[in-house]
Amino acid sequence: MNNRLMLAALIVLLGAKLVDAQSPVGNTQPNIFQESSTIAFGSPTGKTLLFEGRPALHLYALNQFGDQVWQKTGIRDSESWLPKRVAMATGFSFLPEIRMNTDRSNPVRTPSYRIRATHQVLWMRRDKSDNLKYTIQGFKLTAFGHYSNGQSGCRLRGFAYAADANGDSVCVVANANIAARREVNIDNGDFSTSYFALAFDRRTGRIIDVTGAMRRSREWGAEYQVHPLGLKPGGADRDQASAYGTHEMVGRYAQESRHAVEHRLAGVFRWSVLGVVRFGPETKRLPRVETEVSYIFDQLATFGFFVRHHAGFDYYNIRYFDKRPFFSVGFKFDPGRLDLVATDVR
Repeated sequence: MNNRLMLAALIVLLGAKLVDAQSPVGNTQPNIFQESSTIAFGSPTGKTLLFEGRPALHLYALNQFGDQVWQKTGIRDSESWLPKRVAMATGFSFLPEIRMNTDRSNPVRTPSYRIRATHQVLWMRRDKSDNLKYTIQGFKLTAFGHYSNGQSGCRLRGFAYAADANGDSVCVVANANIAARREVNIDNGDFSTSYFALAFDRRTGRIIDVTGAMRRSREWGAEYQVHPLGLKPGGADRDQASAYGTHEMVGRYAQESRHAVEHRLAGVFRWSVLGVVRFGPETKRLPRVETEVSYIFDQLATFGFFVRHHAGFDYYNIRYFDKRPFFSVGFKFDPGRLDLVATDVR
């Protein structure tokens, strides 16, 4: 079976699994201020891709966000020694990015691997005069994050690894004509960085009624990342940092609203914007902006469609040199979303 048929079969199976599910969706370990999963077909435009997958897997050693009393009152119903006015989550996220090219044999070149260990501390507040309203806000600490493409080639074409006087591997010119062009090796050029980060996020929302289903919400967040040179394991080297930078600022904003509540096409419409800028002491600023709209169907629980526009440096590891804008269109999966908020409606 070729790659297209295999991918189509996977989507059909996922759809069959989801079609019988009922939504809005309640979760005992919800993802709050975390990424969802997308699969784009025939995109990004102008990049000769068969598809791009950006799955998001979040696993937790501790997750208190499903505490029903905390969602109702802001105080957890627990005998734990942890503070009762906050809920916490300690987890591990696996955020790969895969692009399949339309070249001969449909190769997957320089796949991206992002892993992240985080700890979140969130406060929940209910409006005493209107218990249909709620606010969630708090911090997320990335104790360690790593982003790489798993490749071992030199970063520029025309170079190859050789041992220096100390026995360390260094890139030396293998083809002077090609090396003089300073072209990025997007086939197997090495890209690797490790980092720490701190983020603040806030969401204000309103539920429909005693069911607790979200009617509308707004959220915004900001994150600061530090990518130290040579951080072990997998930290950036000076050559990469000179172009990619050692710091990153992220800003995000999103709005959601539920539509056609009594209709079979009922679902959640979301639009969001993400802004990123990378910089360093000796690095020119690298900005990018992502704007996305999506619709998740209630009858399909966590499945829907999205359209995304990207401008600025490419987020796909070593391709950050590419600054052409592009669109992505495809399917979206958001299984961990906090769609039901426990409430006491008087």
